[in-house]
Amino acid sequence: MRALLMQLTRDLGGELLDPLKTTIVQNQRCMTTWVMRKALNHDVRWGEGRMRAYVITTGVVFGLITLAHIWRIAVEPRLATEPWFLLITLVSAALCVGAWRVARRSKAS
Repeated sequence: MRALLMQLTRDLGGELLDPLKTTIVQNQRCMTTWVMRKALNHDVRWGEGRMRAYVITTGVVFGLITLAHIWRIAVEPRLATEPWFLLITLVSAALCVGAWRVARRSKAS
């Protein structure tokens, strides 16, 4: 059993976090504890970079929506009194700021 678990650990690209432990329970059965983690590899880091690009793109899109709404308010002042238009403008601005904050944090880590 130990050889099988060690082979599976290698096949999965993992590493043991704790030694394998086998306990015999009431002389009837045994339990084995296998604690491992998959090692970080290049593919995982590449995925994180793709997520950061997605967040930046989202921030840009919501920023453009916010700018377009502000421009429309300047051109059509009556829109400044419409609650739904103002709500959508504020939500898109908040999503833009949130996306940029997430992108900045991911750059630092």
